[in-house]
Amino acid sequence: MPTLVEQATDLVIAREYDKAERLLRPYVTRKQDDAAAAYLLGHALAQQGKPAQAVFFLQRAAAPAGAPANALVEYGVALFDSGRHDEGLAQLAKAARTYPEHAPAHALCAKMLHRGGFFVDAMESCLRALHLMPEQPEVMSIYASCLAGLGRVEQAVEWFRKAAAARPEDIDLRGHVCFALNAANAPSAEVFAEHQAYGRLVASQANMALRLSFDADPERPLRVGFLSPDLREHPVARFIAPVLRGLRRDMFAISVYDAGLEHDAVTADLRRLCPSWRDVASTTDAQLVEIIRRDRIDILIDLAGITGNTRVGVMAWRAAPVQMTYLGYPNTTGVPGVDYRLVDAITDPAGADAFATERLIRLPGCFLCFDAEKQARRHGSESRATQITFGSFNNPTKITDATLALWGGVLRRVPGSRLALKGKGFNDPKCRVAFERRFAAAGLDLSRLTFLAYTPTHAEHLAAYAHVDIALDTFPYGGTTTTCEALSRGVPVVTLAGRTHASRVGASLLTAAGFPGWVARDEGEYATLAADLAADPSALARVRAELPARLSASPLCDTEAFVRNFEHTLRDVWREAARKARAESPARLLARAAAGPVP
Repeated sequence: MPTLVEQATDLVIAREYDKAERLLRPYVTRKQDDAAAAYLLGHALAQQGKPAQAVFFLQRAAAPAGAPANALVEYGVALFDSGRHDEGLAQLAKAARTYPEHAPAHALCAKMLHRGGFFVDAMESCLRALHLMPEQPEVMSIYASCLAGLGRVEQAVEWFRKAAAARPEDIDLRGHVCFALNAANAPSAEVFAEHQAYGRLVASQANMALRLSFDADPERPLRVGFLSPDLREHPVARFIAPVLRGLRRDMFAISVYDAGLEHDAVTADLRRLCPSWRDVASTTDAQLVEIIRRDRIDILIDLAGITGNTRVGVMAWRAAPVQMTYLGYPNTTGVPGVDYRLVDAITDPAGADAFATERLIRLPGCFLCFDAEKQARRHGSESRATQITFGSFNNPTKITDATLALWGGVLRRVPGSRLALKGKGFNDPKCRVAFERRFAAAGLDLSRLTFLAYTPTHAEHLAAYAHVDIALDTFPYGGTTTTCEALSRGVPVVTLAGRTHASRVGASLLTAAGFPGWVARDEGEYATLAADLAADPSALARVRAELPARLSASPLCDTEAFVRNFEHTLRDVWREAARKARAESPARLLARAAAGPVP
């Protein structure tokens, strides 16, 4: 008969981690010197998303002299995942030193270093892992992510493509290529082709369903489902909150499908708005589709697109009669079954439809609203007449070569001005040096740069805008949250409108906020607009003092009007679906009803 530890090992291999935990806990409590059992229990807890509990048992597994590499590595990962980042990185470095020929130790060290913003060190660990384990797609992907974190997006795209080619059936790896291309200056046709390839791969792994039968009453109350992995302190959560709060419950019954692994106070607030809340992070696509169908959702809205932990693949299964994507991703998904994508006429003007597999629905005004009342406002404004400080708090991934060219033009037009940057990675001296080299190569004077430390809380992040007079948007992947937050803190924003959704969001936001004059049409105008704002310090001070109130009174912050328009859009889409369903032949409807949903 197998021993208890052997039984637990079988359960872990079968990924029945909860059963393994129940079996092991009493045994490990009695047998505190059994390092193998402690490791299995720690591993099972970590796989269930309980890193703080896992640390206790993995520490016991890693303590003995000669502890195996897996124990040392997983102990470090659990420390990191439980918020003890410095300890976790130190433990992973120890594992790599102890087992220098153990490629997974270097790979996991790279993964955690990347998550911590130590991109240069992470790349070195990636290269060690690839030396021991060539053509490993996960490691290539981490290396690519580090390149992106340093703003070297074109090189990142090539490494993501190498990773995807090494494992062509991997949906996530293909998705990384698509996401990175949003910041690259690539032809629209090439970007669209990559997204179509992603969609075909998703569809090939889905159990495609016929359209579901449903009650085709065009005016009945609708069941609307929102699917997202980002319902926490995250831009998606902040922008979707007014919608979840404002949809009229007599017309729309809301269900939320939370695919995220991280939860916080924002999650708790959103839960209170939506009693029908399901945690679905651990479900398979097939299981999630069954849950959504069982809830009889009429309109399913994906909020992630091709981003981390996306579940957009369930739409290829046809989980609901009407399916759309919104907010979280600045491009088409390419996924069959995603019927619509919600945008606006500025982000996606005439002609954009040719590069989307979904039907584009242009919401009136801006495609999103900003709840300025929920932001801590800037009080007053300081005059910085002696020296203008431009700034960008966008993700450094967006600091492309095109962005450097724009910023260089501004600094040359405004002598004596400075540029303040803030983002993940700037806390690390090696990353700052890597960026300084890129800035120097672009001809920028390094003495005019200021790197602001990454701040752990949102309130501290907003407070850092006190160091900035005028915000400069990135290109071709502009800011969304950063643009809104800068305006709410009394900081004007200059943006360049390009040819893609990602490069036109700033134009949409500023137009809705009442400042279309801060939208440039080309590189020269971008520098002129920034220089004009900086030219008159007293006028700039007045603009900054008035900005928060003007923003709050603008259409961008009219949450009630936005939600009513959102409701009308959902109803119009449903009416069209109902009309098409009623137009089908009775025989086909009967056959479909008899067959039922595809399992």
